[in-house]
This record gives sequence, structure tokens and C-alpha cells, in this order.
Amino acid sequence: MNPIVLNYAQCIKTEAHWGYDKFHNICAGTWHSVNWGSFDWTMAAVGISIFASLAAFGIVVITGMVAEMRTQEQLMKRFDF
Repeated sequence: MNPIVLNYAQCIKTEAHWGYDKFHNICAGTWHSVNWGSFDWTMAAVGISIFASLAAFGIVVITGMVAEMRTQEQLMKRFDF
């Protein structure tokens, strides 16, 4: 096998962006951009939905804790503790 043989797979480098991916051929000095497909957009939507639901759950839990503390404080004032 010739040691000078170039592995062309090492020439292609990927750069990810929001909405598209850019593929650089560093051996030839060219690049091409490829827009996201439906699977990429679906995974982004699922990820955003999961993040939003976790954030909403945290807000609900904190709101419930604050309401409980205020109720307990009012009861303690009422019974002079």
C-alpha cells in the first residue's frame, strides 16, 4: 500500500449551525451548506418542549412552596405562635 494515499474522509469537516449544517472540504478549499430536514426540526422541537415542561414544572413547584409558606405564616399569626 502506498503511504502517500490520502484518506478523503479526513478532508470533510462538519460545522453545525441552527437550521443548517456546513460541510467543509479542507483539501479542496470548498464548502456546502445543507438545510435541516424534518427529523432535525422534530428533534429540536422535542428538545425545546422537554426543556419548557421542566421549567414549567419547576415554576409550579416553587409557586406551591411559596403559597404553602404564606398559608403557614398566616395560621401562625392567627393562633399567636
